Amino acid sequence: MRLRAPLGAALAVLLLAASPAGAADQVTADPDDAYASGSQGQSDLRAVEWHTSGTEVTAVMRVEYSSNFVAFAFLDVDRNGRADYALSVDGGSASNTFDAKLRPVGPSTTTCQLYDAGVAPTVSQQPSLTKDADGFLVLSVTFPTSAIGGAGAFTWAAFGLTLNGAGTRGWDYVPDASNPSLAGPQPGDRSCSVDQTPGAGVLLSLVSGVPFPTPAPANTPPTAAFSFAPVAPLSGDTVSFTSTSSDAQGPLVSQRWDLDADGQYDDATGASVDHAFARKGPNTVGVLVEDSGGAVATTSRTVPVGNRPPVVSVRLPEEPVYPGQPLRLESTSTDDGTIAAYAWDLDDDGAFDDAMGAIVTATYPRKGPHRVRLRATDDDGAVAEGEATAQVANRRPVAALRVTVSRGPSDDGFLLDASGSTDPDGDRLTYRFGDVRDRFTEPRDEPTYRYYPYSSQLGLRTVAVYVSDDTSTAVATAAIEVLLPHPPEPVITGPDQGMVVVNGTARLAGRIDRRDNLVGACVTVDVSAIPASCDDPAILTRAQNFRDVPVTLRPGVNRVTLWARDRFGQVSSAVTEIEAASATSGLDLRASMIEVTQGTQWETSSRLRDTTPGAARLADYTGVRLARGGPTFARVFANVRSLARGGQLPRGVT
Repeated sequence: MRLRAPLGAALAVLLLAASPAGAADQVTADPDDAYASGSQGQSDLRAVEWHTSGTEVTAVMRVEYSSNFVAFAFLDVDRNGRADYALSVDGGSASNTFDAKLRPVGPSTTTCQLYDAGVAPTVSQQPSLTKDADGFLVLSVTFPTSAIGGAGAFTWAAFGLTLNGAGTRGWDYVPDASNPSLAGPQPGDRSCSVDQTPGAGVLLSLVSGVPFPTPAPANTPPTAAFSFAPVAPLSGDTVSFTSTSSDAQGPLVSQRWDLDADGQYDDATGASVDHAFARKGPNTVGVLVEDSGGAVATTSRTVPVGNRPPVVSVRLPEEPVYPGQPLRLESTSTDDGTIAAYAWDLDDDGAFDDAMGAIVTATYPRKGPHRVRLRATDDDGAVAEGEATAQVANRRPVAALRVTVSRGPSDDGFLLDASGSTDPDGDRLTYRFGDVRDRFTEPRDEPTYRYYPYSSQLGLRTVAVYVSDDTSTAVATAAIEVLLPHPPEPVITGPDQGMVVVNGTARLAGRIDRRDNLVGACVTVDVSAIPASCDDPAILTRAQNFRDVPVTLRPGVNRVTLWARDRFGQVSSAVTEIEAASATSGLDLRASMIEVTQGTQWETSSRLRDTTPGAARLADYTGVRLARGGPTFARVFANVRSLARGGQLPRGVT
């Protein structure tokens, strides 16, 4: 392609980005732009201009031409020092025939690949052609900013070469000290460098470029929208509102909500809010969104809030109410409108026919829980029911305690009588008796109890009874005086009073009653006071029934005393008199038996032993009844078998 233009004609490229604030313009030229002052190559780029307006880009080229050529403008839209797009203007062999293409530079990230058949151009057109006053060719190419990814700013460099491979490097199009005059491009030029690797085509690397700050795109208003859930709430339900608003040019700076339909967006802020509507009916909600450029948008939607049935509740008395007393019941039910009617079921029969109104009274004859139910109807006809349990309080029992004998020995016990206790509600009562400072019985049904204090609990004491029904307890007390227990009671059961003993030793039998506190026992002969040491183990170990305790007697009548002492120091005694005879020639039955056995019937064999020295006689008596008869037998029925040596009967035995 041949252009008739003076040597040094310029190619100019104009790139225009849309901006509502106005257009951006940039004109760069070789500082030695003398058009006719000499050649800088077969294709010389003299001036480059960039202009933006609206959303379109326009490229203007001024070129000095002598033969076929291609001119390039490389754009670094992300400003990382590498070309992203290449705008090529190709001059064909026919005069004034040009082809303009804009395409991504291809897969290379380090070079500008001039020819890449595998990448389709995003712009392909015939540029418009004019000539300036000097006759140089001016070409213009227009394309949308979207063709370069919507870039609002970029850096650029230009390059021209002939189709036979010769080329001139791009110029530093901004006048500065690095390009003083007609000299060729300097190392610091903002340009693409040529890499003419054989077989690889012509590759260019964007070393640096001329910054071109295109204005920001025109601000467009954001889009306001939102959703909410649930879509059919009832009054009182929490409704979640979520903004789906957007802005094509950036994030939103604020989102404000009108939740009470007053036209003021002052109820909440943010992308999502929760709100509960207290009343039924259609409720209008709006959102106002604003972008970084100050543009705003609003939208509103109607939220259909349905009627919620009443929430039924009942207030019960705080103070206890007893059987037969009026019990006040008050409805504390709520509704999103008004409650038009109340109906009560007070006898728990399932029918709401016992009372009407918000406040009613009920009377119950028995204690315990009583279920009350309330039905409420609102002004829209919605019905709800609720219930409460009213407690009719238990009345405490009335306790009474009487002590039959309030002063006495501890071992006699004290009869505690609580039969005068009553229960106002007629409940069955149980009783627990005891000393307030000591133990109590387990609950018992009998209202009386004989209380035995410990012998250590002497003096004035307080006894009590706890009277309980199935819910509560009452107490009554009484005073008693606990005296020392009865002293031990010794009893001599043998030998009988006035018995005559021949051999000087009697065998004592007996027992000690009231022996709980027994600590000492012994037998004395003709002694009027208990010995200091009185602890015969033969008696103590068998105090309930001892026998054959030997007692040594003197001739004549002996006063035999059985002593007993308890741990409180109380002493008691039992006395019997036993006569000891002087026996030298055998056993005198008349003397020894009349007094001992008079009036006594022996049902089984009994034995008397004669311990006269040298005698060792034993007499057996069976079925003998002896009658009183002075010093001799009045009448004796006996079957006597003598066991004396030699068959000789004892003296006095016939």
